[in-house]
Amino acid sequence: MQVRLRRLARILDAQGQMHRREEAELARVVRDGREVETRRHDLVQALGGLSPFHGLFPAPMAHRLNALAIEQDRLRADGEARAGSLIASGIKRKRTERLIGRLRVEHGAALEKQAWLQHLEAFAVTAGGGPDGAGRRGDVRRGASSPSASDASLRPNHPSTAPVRPASHGRQDSEVP
Repeated sequence: MQVRLRRLARILDAQGQMHRREEAELARVVRDGREVETRRHDLVQALGGLSPFHGLFPAPMAHRLNALAIEQDRLRADGEARAGSLIASGIKRKRTERLIGRLRVEHGAALEKQAWLQHLEAFAVTAGGGPDGAGRRGDVRRGASSPSASDASLRPNHPSTAPVRPASHGRQDSEVP
């Protein structure tokens, strides 16, 4: 189980690296989209301004404006695709984290169960009921008997197991000697 947890932890690390890389790529695409929008805005301002070169280069400026619009559309589509990929990788990572969490709980429960079994085996050996039928306190084969659960002295609420109070010799608890 520990091997599986280590492998899943490595997978989770790799998914985290891929997720960060996709975030960086999405940020780059968004940044490039802003730059294209800024260039497009500057070009529109230049076309609408009262520049002496206003009438000389309308065709190249219109061509450049069209190229910027196409590039902006491409970046928008790329950004949407990367955002979808980023969401998908985030979902994969969350699934892996939940799987690791469940495996850690199962592993902890298995370790606790194993520890309890070891305690029970150790108790059984010291109480005389070991795996081979013999213990330190007595040997079942020699006719020694172990106390049964019906023995009154082993019951917690039986009067014979109640703590003995010292005699008060006629004094009440409120009286001080």
